[in-house]
Amino acid sequence: MSQPHTKEPGMPIVKLLESGRVTLPRELRDEAHLKTGDFMEVTYRDGVFELKPVVTVSSDEARTQIKALLKKSRKAASNLSDKEIDDMVQEAIEATRAQQRSKS
Repeated sequence: MSQPHTKEPGMPIVKLLESGRVTLPRELRDEAHLKTGDFMEVTYRDGVFELKPVVTVSSDEARTQIKALLKKSRKAASNLSDKEIDDMVQEAIEATRAQQRSKS
């Protein structure tokens, strides 16, 4: 278990509340374009917590994106390797996430 460290000048301090809740300072939320209900990925490594915003997509939006991808891939599927199809899926996921980030 790592030892707590001394506060760095200018760094905000937050308090761990019941049920493990932490309130991020408004300035940091604003800077990161976070709003109530956003999802965060949390990791803990070498005594440091790291929070990363996670973009989620509604089921309807994911379904629409997948249908479009399948329609596009069916036309070319006979000429594509499994890796190429996997790459197309990954590109669609990344495009959807980028689109969601631009909306927030």
